[in-house]
Amino acid sequence: MNDWSEFIKTQTGVINQKIAECKRGISDNPGTLDDELTARRRFELSLAALEESLIRIKQGTYSSCSCGGKISRERLVAMPTAKTCMTCNGSR
Repeated sequence: MNDWSEFIKTQTGVINQKIAECKRGISDNPGTLDDELTARRRFELSLAALEESLIRIKQGTYSSCSCGGKISRERLVAMPTAKTCMTCNGSR
């Protein structure tokens, strides 16, 4: 559990840094306000999903798919916020 928690916390730090960069970018170049706000919103949504992942880690359900199968380590490394295994993800 600690490995995943640390991984998610690292990803959270990266996203927080990107949000801060967006905030600085808005004041530096007001002509790109829409782009900066869109990027900031995307990062904020990513941050919320990472925080949800931390909750699932604490609950012991982080690597579990709703089908009862496990979400592979490779998938979680590539997409730390994944909630489904590759089989279920492909059926969407």
